[in-house]
Amino acid sequence: MNTALDLNSYCTHVPVVARLRLDLFTARAFRIRLSRLQGNDPFPPAYEIPFAVGKHTNWAPVPFTRTENDGEVVVTTAALRIRIAKFDFRFTVWTADGSRRICPSGGPVYGMFKDGYTLFDSASAFGEENLNDRNGHWFYNPETGRYCDTYLAPSPETSEHRNNEIHDQFFIYGPTTGTYRGVPAQRTWDLQVRGVAVPFKRVLLGTEALTRADGDASPGTWTWDAAKAALHVCGRPAAAADGLLFRIDQS
Repeated sequence: MNTALDLNSYCTHVPVVARLRLDLFTARAFRIRLSRLQGNDPFPPAYEIPFAVGKHTNWAPVPFTRTENDGEVVVTTAALRIRIAKFDFRFTVWTADGSRRICPSGGPVYGMFKDGYTLFDSASAFGEENLNDRNGHWFYNPETGRYCDTYLAPSPETSEHRNNEIHDQFFIYGPTTGTYRGVPAQRTWDLQVRGVAVPFKRVLLGTEALTRADGDASPGTWTWDAAKAALHVCGRPAAAADGLLFRIDQS
């Protein structure tokens, strides 16, 4: 169960190497945190919640195992195996049994989604080039309840501490329903609208169409906001944790 906010134990921290840490939010969601802050503490609690994160209570602890060899650190949760190279900090994400690589992958990008996952930092998703700063500068302050009171200023290019920064990469894996490009999804969903099973043609995750050939239905479109109270997953009310960031398009 989630608890009140304590920045020292906000999420499950897994040390990787000096100044590199893996933070587990759930078995399917994590961040890789690289710190170049000057001083003895590379990860001060005051910088625990950057602007990209909106959760202000502690995450539930995430069980994991950690192993390492000369070349990499491997962290395994109930859903993922994360392999992080010690030399260049590159990482790959696999299924928990290591049988299939999830990320990186070769599928097309639709908005912030690709092959059932998203990978983003403070600037963009999937490393898309733009002029935004990829390092975190604004952080949640629990005393004021705002993101505009704790600021980590970027160092000037001429400063000897010009890399005095924190960089977060966020990864979320959430395979959805139905059939994905002809490949069965990992979970079967019992989709209901107002308690009645509804056949549908397409489910859209962002702009990605997921096809399901189980008949037609009356035309209509539901957004998540309009339908979340009526949707059921596996016989229970749907929740944001189910990753149902879709709309149902029956046209």
